[in-house]
Amino acid sequence: MHHLFTTVLVNVNKIRIRKQTNCCESRPEAIMSSSAVMASGVFLAAVGIAGRRLAVLLSSPAARNTLRSLWASSRYYRGGFEPRMTPREASRVLGLPGPSSSSSRTRVSEAHKRMMMLNHPDRGGSPYLATKINQAREMLMKSATNK
Repeated sequence: MHHLFTTVLVNVNKIRIRKQTNCCESRPEAIMSSSAVMASGVFLAAVGIAGRRLAVLLSSPAARNTLRSLWASSRYYRGGFEPRMTPREASRVLGLPGPSSSSSRTRVSEAHKRMMMLNHPDRGGSPYLATKINQAREMLMKSATNK
């Protein structure tokens, strides 16, 4: 059964009828806002449940050991720079094989150029890293063969 409801405005002791509407009509803006609230609530609940589950999983010793082993097998070097550059560190900075293998000057130059293009301060790189790359080049060029 459709019920009509009337919107009444009171204006300085005068009553006038503004509009008659059916109370059973759906208002799309109300439905959209309530569905958005429902969707965000469900999303936040899912994030909370997933976060709690992840925290419980990561608190176990087995999970911590797995994460440590994954980090250890990473191809990135863990740790900072040594106080004084060594040949081993210089070859790691330039991405060359270990210092025991004799690298040619051209290999050192190519590796230096590649690393400087990626880390140059004028292109958003760090001046500190650029300094370390240059130090590594100087150290390896002294010991490099003239090939």
